[in-house]
Amino acid sequence: FRGRKPTTLYRYHAISNGFMRWYGEGLESRIKVPDTLPEYVEPERVELLKDAMRSVRSHKKKVERNVLLVELDAKTGLRRQELANLEVRDVDLVRQVLVVRQGKGMQDRVVDLAPSLVPALERFLKGKLPEEKVFNLAPSTISDIIHRFSQKAGVGLHCHSLRDFFATQLVDAGVDIELIRRFLGHKDLNNTRRYLARTDTQRRDAIRKLDGLSQQAPAPFVQGPRESTTRGQRIRAEGERQMEFREASTLAAQGKIPVDLDDPN
Repeated sequence: FRGRKPTTLYRYHAISNGFMRWYGEGLESRIKVPDTLPEYVEPERVELLKDAMRSVRSHKKKVERNVLLVELDAKTGLRRQELANLEVRDVDLVRQVLVVRQGKGMQDRVVDLAPSLVPALERFLKGKLPEEKVFNLAPSTISDIIHRFSQKAGVGLHCHSLRDFFATQLVDAGVDIELIRRFLGHKDLNNTRRYLARTDTQRRDAIRKLDGLSQQAPAPFVQGPRESTTRGQRIRAEGERQMEFREASTLAAQGKIPVDLDDPN
């Protein structure tokens, strides 16, 4: 098991533990999967990958197949196994959708097709029977094709990179996260939320907004009426009236002046 990825070891452990628990002797060991971010793929890298495929001297049909394979994966986010299992009858060019049957977790789902894919799919599927596979390639062969031309283009992409590209493009476009989850076939929304933390566009926009706020010139300070001073003047005037009232009351008590002793307030 040396050299295996943590996610692969986790799956092996889960399968083995399931069998051992059925046998009555569950495994005590635990394998923790690192919480890694999905890869961010720039559109230019995908275009370079397709250019490398077009530059090869090969049968035209094979070149067309390879380019379509990349474009379909980049615009639908299908998994490698789902691409291999895709049949002609699962592609509805009239409604512009494709049906993923028995995807991961044995789940069926419907994925919308980008209008730009329709002409290429129409040409490629012409003459094929409904039960035929669209690409007629094994999952390992799909990975090998993308890896080989990725090395030729120097872009370092693999099959799952195109799925990551599809997801991050949707996030950058502001598509609702629940809709992205359905497109990707995620059972748990937390798996989809990983893409929210990875998109460069949203992070940069957030920092630009913050930077814009910090660079805005503060509004000039204009001192309004001093309410505290006006209130103080009212208090002093009230005190003076009360003092005059008390003095008048004292003089009236001494009989020196007649005065109405009712409080003026």
